[in-house]
Amino acid sequence: MAKDILIRVLWRLAIKRIRFDFFHRKFRSVLIFAPHPDDEIIGIGGMILSVLKEGTEVHIVYLTDGEKSGASLDEEMIRKARISLMIKIAKDIGIPLSNLYWLHIPDGTVPHHRESGFLKRANQLSHLINWIKPDAVFATHDLDYWPLDHVACSELAVEAVKRADHKPELWLYWVWTWYHLRPWDLLKLNTKKFCKVKISKELKHKKELMGIYLTPTSSEGKPWSGVLPKSMLYPFTKPFEILERYEYL
Repeated sequence: MAKDILIRVLWRLAIKRIRFDFFHRKFRSVLIFAPHPDDEIIGIGGMILSVLKEGTEVHIVYLTDGEKSGASLDEEMIRKARISLMIKIAKDIGIPLSNLYWLHIPDGTVPHHRESGFLKRANQLSHLINWIKPDAVFATHDLDYWPLDHVACSELAVEAVKRADHKPELWLYWVWTWYHLRPWDLLKLNTKKFCKVKISKELKHKKELMGIYLTPTSSEGKPWSGVLPKSMLYPFTKPFEILERYEYL
């Protein structure tokens, strides 16, 4: 109960402090990095729906298959189920399956900066950026703290954009940040770099997409995405999403 109250308070404070919608220009194409299947919809599902309406080409790369969600003892079954759900999502919103990419990194082992395999994965992503030439790249924020794959995703995105010849905008989105954020952390944020994106028109559809990911369960009665705290999901049932523009040299 205390956690629920804290997150509700933090959400209200953040929405008041962060400047309003920035998506008034049109993107030709965007590339989204998701550590696990569902992060892209939970974090920026409304933004994705919004740019799709404008004719933007959306590409999504999934770093892992999310097999460590704990939905079942059979991790291969979890992997197949979560891939199946992400394909269902893509078909629902009209993203061609050819615009989905999988790195199949074992869940929980996405390499961090200076770890073995980091530069290999960063180069893979930079090649993808050069090939797709998106106007903007979106990745999870390092403020997500945990799961650690989310922090690694942020670090890989920064390195990949730096290494790429094509230079898109880089935006970082929140998934678990709300759940781990402390009140004094919010006060330290440079809110001039942050934007809240209004998704009132897309919210109903976003909730339906979240349901596709979060409702189906394994034979053990657990959601394929894992048992996510209600307080963690609370901000994503509201008509705003949070993004930060990353300024790289």
